[in-house]
Amino acid sequence: MRYWISWWHQGDDPRPLHYPPLNPRVLGWWRSGYGDLGVSICALVEAKDESQARAAVATDWPESVGAEWRFVEEKQQGWLPNDRFPMSGWMQQRTGGE
Repeated sequence: MRYWISWWHQGDDPRPLHYPPLNPRVLGWWRSGYGDLGVSICALVEAKDESQARAAVATDWPESVGAEWRFVEEKQQGWLPNDRFPMSGWMQQRTGGE
């Protein structure tokens, strides 16, 4: 199952600890905006359930544990975000997307 998730990052640097993210379940991530609560990050994650999706994110964004989550949406297998979220090479490799 794929999950489209977003949380507020409050640290100084919203990038993951590793590039690309070490956890292969993280298929892609994007900074999607800024607000009073910090930087909004969206990620596409492959997981069996919501708990596993959040744990996958925590591997490369440990500060996401306890963060305010904007949403966690279950998507169909093969789902990809729209063109507002362009995919870099490593994301294309992980998703099989264009």
